[in-house]
Amino acid sequence: MSELTSNINYLQPTNFRIVLDRKEYGNLEFFAQRFDHPAITIDAPVVSYKRIQSISLTGDNISFGDLTIEVICDEDMNSYKEMFEWLTELTEKHHNDAEKRIQVDISAIIMSSHNNKVKEFRYIDCIPTFVGPLSFQAGVSEAPVVTFEVTFKIGYFELRD
Repeated sequence: MSELTSNINYLQPTNFRIVLDRKEYGNLEFFAQRFDHPAITIDAPVVSYKRIQSISLTGDNISFGDLTIEVICDEDMNSYKEMFEWLTELTEKHHNDAEKRIQVDISAIIMSSHNNKVKEFRYIDCIPTFVGPLSFQAGVSEAPVVTFEVTFKIGYFELRD
């Protein structure tokens, strides 16, 4: 049974921090601007029966969508280069550096309005599958920063206190 919350503060979309292997992917961690928590789906089988259109049964398989992180591109393009090299490494046929992990665990730490940790999403066995385009535009009065998206397939996730 669910209990009514006593905390009426709304969760702020700006109060988060991305944490992963800082040595290998420090730019992704530092320049993460936004993240989209994956969708969760249960594959519910549908059974047909006489004169009844269909009956949905309880699913027994859970699927996770993709984790997407929007990253600010720094002036030296190190954040973009880091992700590009990771993807390149995944496609190489012979992996020479046995110590470097292809999959990593990524944590998204959700912070309170007082910057205290509230919850943590821990995404396990993440592999990048997409690095989005860089969009450059001249003649804009307010020059926004250049960002790009990185999409990860995840094996599983946990929600921790």
